[in-house]
Amino acid sequence: MRLGSLIALRAGPYAAHLSPEGGARLTSLTWAGATGAHDLIKPIDTSTPFDPHHWPAGGAFPMAPFSNRLGGATFQWGARRVDLSTPPGETYALHGFAHRVAWDVLSQTASEAVLGHVHRSGDEGWPWAFEMTMRVALDHTSATVHLRITNRSDEAMPAGLGWHPYHSAHGLAGHPEARLQLMAHACRDVGLSGLARLPPHGALARPRHYALGGADLHHQTCVFEDWSGNVSLPMATGFRIAVNCTGANHLVMHAARALGHLCVEPVTLLPGALQVYDAAQSAAMIALAPGCWREISWRCGVLHEVVALAAAV
Repeated sequence: MRLGSLIALRAGPYAAHLSPEGGARLTSLTWAGATGAHDLIKPIDTSTPFDPHHWPAGGAFPMAPFSNRLGGATFQWGARRVDLSTPPGETYALHGFAHRVAWDVLSQTASEAVLGHVHRSGDEGWPWAFEMTMRVALDHTSATVHLRITNRSDEAMPAGLGWHPYHSAHGLAGHPEARLQLMAHACRDVGLSGLARLPPHGALARPRHYALGGADLHHQTCVFEDWSGNVSLPMATGFRIAVNCTGANHLVMHAARALGHLCVEPVTLLPGALQVYDAAQSAAMIALAPGCWREISWRCGVLHEVVALAAAV
């Protein structure tokens, strides 16, 4: 896959590059302060093609019409068995396929771009037709990504959405007081294979605060169930990134070995949802009626400077 021609966006201290051809990837997102430009997501080398099933650990991309891994690359929807395409040599399906196809540019200004993608029924083994739009907008306070999926079939289809950003974890690895902070009802282990299948809890505990430092974030993947939609994490430069999400009930977090990067992914469904949600849960949380849509948003900006951290790193 080639990233092709990039769309450059800028507003105030924020700048971004977006690749329609490369699966609607955000290839860079920076914030400019008194000490220069700082990466809010890990940038991608835009000059090097890559295997769309084995992408570089950087940037950010949409996940649809499902997220996370599906063991066996198959699921049952009513009386229909659905067999999905898999990476070469693998037996799972991963993160949908919206990030492995070229998107169209629907509109563009200096600070905003809207991309679109039309999926034909049967492509990638997915028997339903749908449309997607992705709006990326910068202003003086933050960058916002808005994703929408619309069912264009004549029957209800399963639909999940997610956003997969890669953040640098050097701020967490390099200072003992640095903390990733969020609130959720539960934290559940997905396993390093990513093949865990997690049905929703029948009765949720009261929400609690999580403050995870570098020592807590060993090589792992976990999901924060029914989270608040807000998370903050430190940058190695001494600033804190604030993320706010709507429409995404859960947050999947993957900490790379030695904390080289941290994936903090808002998603609408728990891992394995297409395989383990019961009929009532599927009807309420997964099914999307003909002509209806599901949407999520992700807003990312610099919250404030952490003076002590800045002095230590």
